[in-house]
Amino acid sequence: MLLALGWSQPRFERVRALWPLAALATAAAIVFAWLCDAVGDHDGITAIDGPTAGWFAAHRTLSEGQLGLLIARATSPAVLIVAVIVAAVVARRLGRDLEATLLVAATGLAYIVGAIAKVGEHRARPTSPVNLAPESEPSFPSGHVLVITTVALVALALGWSHLSRPGRIIATTAAVTAIAVVCVDRLVVGAHWLTDVAGSLALATILVALTISAHRLLTPAAP
Repeated sequence: MLLALGWSQPRFERVRALWPLAALATAAAIVFAWLCDAVGDHDGITAIDGPTAGWFAAHRTLSEGQLGLLIARATSPAVLIVAVIVAAVVARRLGRDLEATLLVAATGLAYIVGAIAKVGEHRARPTSPVNLAPESEPSFPSGHVLVITTVALVALALGWSHLSRPGRIIATTAAVTAIAVVCVDRLVVGAHWLTDVAGSLALATILVALTISAHRLLTPAAP
């Protein structure tokens, strides 16, 4: 059908090659929808959220709590957005205009979609003494986790072809470590429920898959 509409064979093959990303995005969307439904029941608290929050609160030390709050401030969505803008400027200077645009777009979309989801669910956050830094905005999903995961994985994917093998190993390790640290940090300081973190990972997976698909479609074909 696409060929009949005037699409070239290389472009058709490029679109057809996106099915793994489409499948990944679909699976993540199903998980996110299921979590939204679960969060909407039982006053917003699932069976696993309360025990998990209680365990982290009972086992954290004072120094771990203070470190967690420091990490939370250093990885806030606002800080990450500024870092992404700086990275985009550098990328444009290096002639990577498409990558710079997609990185900024994915980050902005993560922030917007996350805000909409928060308003839609309007879930209450954990309270003191579990939560060391109570916030007024809704809990689901975690903005910190959503933005850091989107930024880390999109940046990794867009820069993958420009990295050497050691560079890929280092970049992948850094991305995975950053995501894991922020996920654990949100639970250590009690700022979010476990399902908030899981929902953010699912939502970020959708955004990353869409961004990579856009990059593959918009990148000029090699002669």
